[in-house]
Amino acid sequence: MKMAQVHATLALAEQQRIANLIALYQADSDILDDPRFDAAKADIRKALGLS
Repeated sequence: MKMAQVHATLALAEQQRIANLIALYQADSDILDDPRFDAAKADIRKALGLS
């Protein structure tokens, strides 16, 4: 049972991370021009099932 809780907590943390990245993009769309955001864009696409 503890392993299931750990996995659920990690999944929630990952969902929150992706939500924060999307919120960051919505707040400042110029960030997409920043090459440091490339990895985050890939993470968002993967989390949304777009890649």
